[in-house]
Parts: sequence; structure tokens; C-alpha cells
Amino acid sequence: MTDHTPMSKVSRLEVIESGARRRWSAEEKPRIVAESESGPRQVSATARRHGLRPGQLFTWRNLAREGRLSGNEGALTFARAVIS
Repeated sequence: MTDHTPMSKVSRLEVIESGARRRWSAEEKPRIVAESESGPRQVSATARRHGLRPGQLFTWRNLAREGRLSGNEGALTFARAVIS
């Protein structure tokens, strides 16, 4: 096997981003959840349209039902300490 196929030079290189986390604002999440509840079988289509995975959207829908959907889940908060 001494025959080699010559490779052409790369004229265009396309970089596809993956693995980067996207932060959704507190206003975007409820809007996307409401859109997904607008009709039957809307979760997957809505997730695709907004670049989400359906599982993430289902999680947001559950949090919205529980009243816990906000943009800062897991954010640290500090309690005021008074030293006397």
C-alpha cells in the first residue's frame, strides 16, 4: 500500500463550540417555560429552538410549578452578623 491520496489544503475551518455553559436570565427562563406549555409536544421543539436539552427544560418546568424558578439557583447569600 504505497499509493497515498493527496490531501487538499484546508481552505475553511469551522469551529463548533460545545461544552460551554450558557447562563439564562431570570426573565428568559419563565418565558421559555411558558412557551413550552403552549401546546402538546412543545417541550422538545421549544428546547431545540432555544439551544436547550429537553431534560433541562423539564427541570425548569418542575421548578416553575414549585415556585422555585429563578436565575440564581445555588447563589451564595450572606447573613448579617452583629458582634457585641
